[in-house]
Formats: sequence, C-alpha cells, structure tokens
Amino acid sequence: NLNRTMKRTEVSLESLPDEPAYQESGFAAAEEKANLRALTAQLEPEQRELVLLRFAQQLKLREIAQITGLPLRTVQSRLRAALKTLKMQLEKEDWR
Repeated sequence: NLNRTMKRTEVSLESLPDEPAYQESGFAAAEEKANLRALTAQLEPEQRELVLLRFAQQLKLREIAQITGLPLRTVQSRLRAALKTLKMQLEKEDWR
C-alpha cells in the first residue's frame, strides 16, 4: 500500500506545472476569504447562519425558510439586514 501511495504521489507531483508555490490570485482569494470569515464572525449568530446557508451552501431562500422554520419574508428581511451590516463593516474597514 505504501509503495502504491508513493507512486501515485510521484505521478501527481510530476504532472504539476512548473509554477510558483502559490499564484497571486490564489493568495488574494484566500486572503479575501479570511476577511469575509472575520466579518461574518461579527454578525449575530442568526444572521451568520442565514448568510452561510445562502452563500456558502448556496441554498435558495425557500430552502432556508424550510430549514430554519422561518417565514420566507423573514428570511429575506434578515438576510438583507445581514448583508447591509456586512457592507457597512467593509466600508468601515475599507477592505477590498
């Protein structure tokens, strides 16, 4: 098993293109993701849950309403409020 694993690793490493350990765009995306995590951590737990369900899990608003047991309009208004809060935090911190 170890020999098979090593052979697979060698093949996959050889097939990698000769590029830097990271690409600038990949690093920037990772940094952005970390910033967004920090911002969402500042939200109220209920708002954070809605934002994560909508954008991380890519659920539809109706699906979120079913999961949370909230009326659709409540999900919409709370999600809108959460996004407004995130936007204000972004502007305040001047994150891009």
